[in-house]
Amino acid sequence: FMAQMGISGEHKRNNLWGVIKDDPVVQGNVRGTVTYAKAGANSRTTQIFMNFGNNKRLDKQGFAAFAKIRDGSLQVLDSIYSGYGESLPR
Repeated sequence: FMAQMGISGEHKRNNLWGVIKDDPVVQGNVRGTVTYAKAGANSRTTQIFMNFGNNKRLDKQGFAAFAKIRDGSLQVLDSIYSGYGESLPR
């Protein structure tokens, strides 16, 4: 699905950056695109995620990809450990 990063373990640090307004969805959430995570309209912060595959369903939810990993670097994306699944490591 995707790999998400960019949140500090110290909650106070996360609040220093404020909120980023939404961008329109111009390119889809496909393999290798990078997108801001969000919890609703105009709620983006420092969290981003990289799409492992086709996640175009996120386009309708307003997740606007802003970058694409170059083809030569996709093997790095593929090498990210996926064993944690959809939860925090324990």
